Amino acid sequence: MPGHTNTTDPHEHGRPARPKSGSSRKGTTTTSVLSKPKTNTNTSGTGAQAGKGSRRYSQTTDRQKSKTAIREQKENNFDQNERNRVENGDMESETNEKGVNDKVIKETHEDDAENDVDHNDAGQTVANNKTRFTRPETPPKPETPPPAPPSPKQPEVFTLEKFNHTVDSFSGVFSSPKFTHVSDDYPTEELVSVISEVNEKIEEYKQQTLSSQHHLNELRQRMHEVKERIRHNIQQKSNAIRMDEDTQSIEERELREKLARLNAQVAQANAELAEALRLSAETEHTAVEAQLAAERAKEEAKNIEEEIAFRAKVEERRREQDKKKQEEERRKMEEQRRREEEIIREKEEEWKRREHGVDKTPEWDSWPSYEYKVDDDKFDVGCIIRGNPNKFNRNDVTCSSLDQIDCPLPFSENEELVSAILNIEHRTPEQNIDDKVVVCIPFSAPKQSHGHNSREAVVKVEKDNQWICLETREEVLDAYKDTKFAVAETKSLGRMAVFSRLKRDYATLSKKGGKVTSSYDQRISLTVPRDCIHGKDHILMEVQPVDSASVNDLKTRSKTCKGLLNSSPIIHMEFESSEFNKPVTVTVPCPPNPTKAKKIAAMRKAKEEKMNNPPKVHVLLPHEIEAMEKEKQKSKLQKMQEQIAADENKVEEPKPTKWYMGDYANNEDDENDNLFLISAQGNKWTPVENVNIMQVKLDLLQFDLEKPLEKFMVLRTKTNVHEDTVGHMATEMSNLLSQKFVQVILKQKSDDPFDTVMSVVPQTKTEKTLKQLSQEGYDDGPEPSQVLSINEGDVIEVGFRGNVKNKDEEGIQFVYNSNLKSETEFYACEVDKYLQKNFPVYRGVVEVFRKYKVKNTTKRKRRDSSDDHKEEQPFEYKRELMCELAINIPKYHIEQNTAVVRAPVTIHNTSDVVNEQLLRFVAEELGEEWKTVASHLNVSKPRVQAIIRNMQYGDQSDADARFDMLMTWLKKTPKAVDKVSCLNSALLKSGRGDLAEEIKARDREFREHQRGH
Repeated sequence: MPGHTNTTDPHEHGRPARPKSGSSRKGTTTTSVLSKPKTNTNTSGTGAQAGKGSRRYSQTTDRQKSKTAIREQKENNFDQNERNRVENGDMESETNEKGVNDKVIKETHEDDAENDVDHNDAGQTVANNKTRFTRPETPPKPETPPPAPPSPKQPEVFTLEKFNHTVDSFSGVFSSPKFTHVSDDYPTEELVSVISEVNEKIEEYKQQTLSSQHHLNELRQRMHEVKERIRHNIQQKSNAIRMDEDTQSIEERELREKLARLNAQVAQANAELAEALRLSAETEHTAVEAQLAAERAKEEAKNIEEEIAFRAKVEERRREQDKKKQEEERRKMEEQRRREEEIIREKEEEWKRREHGVDKTPEWDSWPSYEYKVDDDKFDVGCIIRGNPNKFNRNDVTCSSLDQIDCPLPFSENEELVSAILNIEHRTPEQNIDDKVVVCIPFSAPKQSHGHNSREAVVKVEKDNQWICLETREEVLDAYKDTKFAVAETKSLGRMAVFSRLKRDYATLSKKGGKVTSSYDQRISLTVPRDCIHGKDHILMEVQPVDSASVNDLKTRSKTCKGLLNSSPIIHMEFESSEFNKPVTVTVPCPPNPTKAKKIAAMRKAKEEKMNNPPKVHVLLPHEIEAMEKEKQKSKLQKMQEQIAADENKVEEPKPTKWYMGDYANNEDDENDNLFLISAQGNKWTPVENVNIMQVKLDLLQFDLEKPLEKFMVLRTKTNVHEDTVGHMATEMSNLLSQKFVQVILKQKSDDPFDTVMSVVPQTKTEKTLKQLSQEGYDDGPEPSQVLSINEGDVIEVGFRGNVKNKDEEGIQFVYNSNLKSETEFYACEVDKYLQKNFPVYRGVVEVFRKYKVKNTTKRKRRDSSDDHKEEQPFEYKRELMCELAINIPKYHIEQNTAVVRAPVTIHNTSDVVNEQLLRFVAEELGEEWKTVASHLNVSKPRVQAIIRNMQYGDQSDADARFDMLMTWLKKTPKAVDKVSCLNSALLKSGRGDLAEEIKARDREFREHQRGH
């Protein structure tokens, strides 16, 4: 600040230094300078004048002394205040110090004004002394006593010290953790109250600053007035002094010095006043900023309050959502627990029914039956529903069939679809079935192997996006004797279908133990000893048969399975116990070694023949015995001669030494073999160690299990098969049984080659399917594809390559099911009619793909938190090319044929009745069977198609086309052939025996007429 620019360090002498001549207390120095010229006035004038001047000087000196004492007292008070402030360590602000300096300047200017009055009196005296010779001396005026010093103002209530202390206290409040830490219980109301107090203090400070600025402006005006008065007074004195040349120089010099000092002091006072005004403006600006900061703090407090309220709402919403989630999870857990209890209860009931053979007459046997039709060519009825007549009516539900492409089904292991997919829904969404209903769905029973029923039908219904199995029984209804129905009770309607799976056997065992026997094969059993399990245990058994044909097929397909002889069925087991206290005895059938079986079969056959044809006892005579002996010797001698001749002509080759594990093991005549128990965990098959497999009978094996196994089988191999390879054999066998071997058939209609049908059929049904298609008129087309491997439920996709495509421009897809018809029909056409001009037909290729589902084995990558809700799919789809089939379509639908010009045909036949008249008669009598007659008459298919084309695009009638066919046959038949017999045979095979009899009658008449002539 200006008042402290020249102060010394207060710590140098232990007390603050006094301000120098440039400080705010320059008024005191100015006063002492003004009093100095009074001491020099006694050097001019006469003695009398000197006496008067000395009296006046003494009076002025007395006044100045009193003023000087007052100033010294003020300076002492100021020094004492400075010392106290330094000792207390609390320096006042610039504004407070400036106020004190302003008071000192004001007092100094008051003293200067008094001094100016004294100087005016002194000047007046000098002037009077100079002019006393021209006019009479006037008596001096009585001097007035000096005015008393102004009393100090009372301290105001507002001080900067208090304001600074208040600001510091507010800073401490805002620095407390209560306001810096934002939480749910933030003191918003208290924050608003504190901000209001801050605004009040800032407003009070602003008012005080404005008041100080107003006082400073008044001070500046007063100082300016004093300056003008002093300048005017000095100007008057200067004019008076010029009249006295003797004193002009001294007094003028003193007055100029005084004026210069006064001007300097006034200029400094003006600078300090400008500085004070600047500080006042800065203080006002600071106050405004503080007020703005307070408003911002208030706005921030409001924002904080809104944010706290928003967070509270979000937290409340989150709590509600968590509560809903917990409630939903609890509901789902209860639903799942209830469902599990219901499944266990149903399982218990099913096990009890299967174990004890409970087969009571159901209550719904007397309920009415309602038949529902669907779009299915295989069955006459879609389904039959029975319901309580008091609660169910025919119009309550609707039934429709679904395409498997639009409704993909989840196939479990060894499951097959055997019925149409039905969608049974309530007629209106508001309806609901209060009581259970019975649904009877027709299905195609798969062919059983060797007359054993190893599979069973089960009805599945979709519930909560999951397909669950219903307790199912197979029945044959009176109205449909040739159709089997799967009957199931349900309370929930929706999508339903019948699946075929391996027959299941249920058993409940306790600590007492027991025996579980397969209903498919009584030889398969599981004997559980006493105290083998801890408590009650439910056991599920499934048997997957393995026949000799599958074993031979596997041996031809895989080189590593050449050493496989036979295999037992694959046993699927489910135990609730994870361990056994005692070994469990398992009995399974396994075909014997083929070599040993052949020898045993031959022995049995010889024994049976011997028993059926006992030898007859014949008493031989002596000459008969002698003749027999001679015959034996003769035959023996002949054999020896033949053997010697053969040995002479035979080139001797080194015979390999046969040893047990070498060549003898590769020999098909080896009766020795090895037995291995193979188990599966998932899809991996491994041999079980330390298992003693005993052959109880020729085709029956027995062994003990130390722990529960999920799947197991016994393989009979040759003796040279190592244990490391039997796991691979079991895997190959399991994969072979899970696959379906099919052939793709692509056929075109003879009448319309563009009408094409594609069928995917099992390998064993290829010939039957070809015959059925031939009967429907689909004779043209490529040969069936090679044998392909496919899985149940795979999607077949049809594509085209070349100059042939599907006319509908739509993708062709259908699903393969081994027990249902898996075929599609499409209309072929050319891609570009201007291509392949050098060929008589349009050529193309039909591509057959299969899309199948495999487990997703890729490792899951780390994802962002935004992708956590996405569930990883357990399966992925793959697409594979199965085969390609060539297809040709004719061009006659594009290029119009010109009218066919036929050469005149004249028949000269006198050997039989077959002439033009007879052929016309037969052509008019034939119907649609004329194509069959043509095939029996060995008329080629291209010729038949040409005749049909000529009929379609020419003016010929159907009778003309049939006549052309007969003429074609007649022209290529040799003369020596009996034409009547050939024609009668073709007509009889085509079902037209009436025409054959008519031709025979005409032939007899013709022959009789020939004999008559």
